[in-house]
Amino acid sequence: MRRDIRRLLTRCAALAAPLVVLLGAYLVQDPFLVLRDHAPYERGWSVPVNRDHVSTDIYLSAPAREYNAFIFGNSRTQAIHAADWSAYLPADARPYHFDASFESLFGIASKLESIEARGDVVRDALILVDSTLLAREDNVQSPLFIKDWRISGQRWVAYQLVFFEAYLANGYFLKYWIHQATGRTAGWMGGVFETHSFRHLPASNDLLYTSQELAIAQDSARYFADRNRFPARGPAAGRPVRPVIHESQRALLRSIATMLARHSSRYVVVVPPGYDERPLAPEDMQALREIFGPARVRDFAGINALTSSEGGYYEASHFRPAIARQMLRELYAGASVTAPPP
Repeated sequence: MRRDIRRLLTRCAALAAPLVVLLGAYLVQDPFLVLRDHAPYERGWSVPVNRDHVSTDIYLSAPAREYNAFIFGNSRTQAIHAADWSAYLPADARPYHFDASFESLFGIASKLESIEARGDVVRDALILVDSTLLAREDNVQSPLFIKDWRISGQRWVAYQLVFFEAYLANGYFLKYWIHQATGRTAGWMGGVFETHSFRHLPASNDLLYTSQELAIAQDSARYFADRNRFPARGPAAGRPVRPVIHESQRALLRSIATMLARHSSRYVVVVPPGYDERPLAPEDMQALREIFGPARVRDFAGINALTSSEGGYYEASHFRPAIARQMLRELYAGASVTAPPP
């Protein structure tokens, strides 16, 4: 009997040993930069980072009352630079880019709750929402998009488990080890490493798309002729997307509006320009205006001067800073830039 138990324990240990080794490697390597402090966009780093973690970590590491103006939204907000926005804010404004990749209503509400919990004030806010963001009301359990555990309420162990499972899945750990040793990203290892470079400004958490801007400067004609980046818009241009705001989304939107009201915030909810030239569903626009008030909701989607030029975009999802500056001028200075193109 004892011999059988020892044999069973030996086999269990043998089976568990590889997992223990991989867990140790994960803890030492911290491949997704979520275990220890890092410079998340340091030169040469090619593992895509969780933008929500970066935004939350920098904010929570800063002294209380360090920031009083916030940009919320998904990666499309990254064209809006804090320095450009500051030109339209009071002289003592201290802006922070509190965005996340594939952001959700849950994410924005959680960030506002975190700001309140620290005793900070949202004096000014710029909130970008599109149909993808408005449709999301949950915490996506994937390594690129999961919300930081400190604002989501998720347990630290459950949060880290999402990253460890991704480390194991599809042999990612092996690809990571080979990449770290050789720098290779091609062939069977393709599709999991970052191919663009960025310049990160930690004080404001702005993210500048340096490699894309360099490619445009070197050969803009070739860049904008690439139909993989800029597919034909087709007959859907100008046609509203399907409605995405339902009662659960309304509840989160009302919660966001309530928190902003408690801060007496000066804020605007912006539907940003999109390369696809498709506006929000009319009923979704109506819901936003009912919850936040018509004067606080601005719509730049659809067919207009901001959406019609391919030169204003990096690809079909992200607009460039020149478009953001035009949008800010209309938001804060009244200059009209959204008239339909001739």
